Amino acid sequence: MGSFHLPSRKVRSRLKGAAVAVALAVVVLEVTTIKPGGHVTECGVDAKGPYAKVRVNNYVGGRVNGESVNVGFTYDGHPYGGNDKDSSTTTFVQGTWPPSVIDLDFDGGPSGRVPVPGRVAGGHWVNTGKGLPPGVKPKFKALVEPYDTSLLGCKVYPSSDE
Repeated sequence: MGSFHLPSRKVRSRLKGAAVAVALAVVVLEVTTIKPGGHVTECGVDAKGPYAKVRVNNYVGGRVNGESVNVGFTYDGHPYGGNDKDSSTTTFVQGTWPPSVIDLDFDGGPSGRVPVPGRVAGGHWVNTGKGLPPGVKPKFKALVEPYDTSLLGCKVYPSSDE
């Protein structure tokens, strides 16, 4: 039978150092407040409209307490809409085409309207329903696929519950 030999003092010292480093890293991760959030890894356009691929900053992976990702979509730097999605480590958020005219007063920006030249790609009816004031007529609000899709963009916003 062979005998059991402990590793050399140099190897034991290195093993102790590695164990201390791992323990220190775990303590730092537990003590430090790492807020979940995200950043856009890709912003593009497909047949359904603009989209954003978002990487969530979450060191434990998966969802954190129902955290969701809020993505705002822009045309030529002017916000026109947004979307949110439950998060995982990577998520895909599909946006909508912009309206034919972006009303900056409505969005809290400077006065004015930004026309979006392009072809009609969809839309929805507004002012429909019972109990509308007299003189208010239903209207189709067109969503357009811009001729220059390079003007479409996206940005991640913090959750509304923070």
